[in-house]
Amino acid sequence: MSTSTVTPSAPLGAKTNICSVDQHRFQVRRLTQRKEQAECLRKNVSVSRDRRGVSRLLGQRNIALGVVGSGKPSLGAKIDSVQKFTLFAGISRADSAAIISVSQERRFNRRKNLFSVGDPVVQVFLILSGSVKITQVGFGGGEAMLRICGAGDLVGTFGVWPDNKHNSTAQIAEVGSLLVWDSVTFAKQLDAFPQLRHNTLRVLEERLQEMEQRFRELSMDDVPSRLSSELIRLWRRFGSGTRKNGEIHLSQTDLAQLTGTTVPTVSRLLGRWEKLGIVSVRREAVQVHNLAALAQFSESQ
Repeated sequence: MSTSTVTPSAPLGAKTNICSVDQHRFQVRRLTQRKEQAECLRKNVSVSRDRRGVSRLLGQRNIALGVVGSGKPSLGAKIDSVQKFTLFAGISRADSAAIISVSQERRFNRRKNLFSVGDPVVQVFLILSGSVKITQVGFGGGEAMLRICGAGDLVGTFGVWPDNKHNSTAQIAEVGSLLVWDSVTFAKQLDAFPQLRHNTLRVLEERLQEMEQRFRELSMDDVPSRLSSELIRLWRRFGSGTRKNGEIHLSQTDLAQLTGTTVPTVSRLLGRWEKLGIVSVRREAVQVHNLAALAQFSESQ
């Protein structure tokens, strides 16, 4: 009589435990996937709603490309304005509208401080018109101008970490309008719109390149060359518009700080160039008439 071999098997309780663990792991994975999908869907729906709402606003006929009854620029006019700036390059009108819709447009008078050294970082500013000067004060109490910001420039620090403070002062140099975001909201826009983040890095890179060029000029060029180079930069940024007539709204003190020299030296050079018909000088403005002649001074070094 033949005998059969019986293969030993795992105890029933062990099989049950293994199955339970596998089922539990499967359920956890399913729940995690559903949670991630729901979160992604919620974000997409929220952004879509915002964009659809903005698109409806843009489609309304009462949104004109001009000034509304309150005297403030319409949404369409703001979009047209910001899309000329590097910060909004490659961003659609709907996305541009969504970004600026969470900001506030404010108009500031001359000599008004946007922030001072040591102030907590709570806002980010985009200049629509006018200009802002960025300064620091030395240990001896003297003021040094780091740069002058114009239309399209970002003003402020973008970090949202605790105890982040400004290390410079921003003051209105020429009356104008600015878009203002609180720092947390602006950081969220950078996360929601990758092109905005890319453009912000580009703006910061351009600012760094300008600072490097000015540092080279301070280290190697003489004063006439530095002053002419600075006037050319300022003219391109502030005086080259059809309505500006080559006028730069800065005092001789400001120009002296930007070029690392003294006010009497700036006054003497501007007076000499005025006699040659290259510039016209007013109390707190310089008007450029002959850019080519200024360029010759800049390149003579």
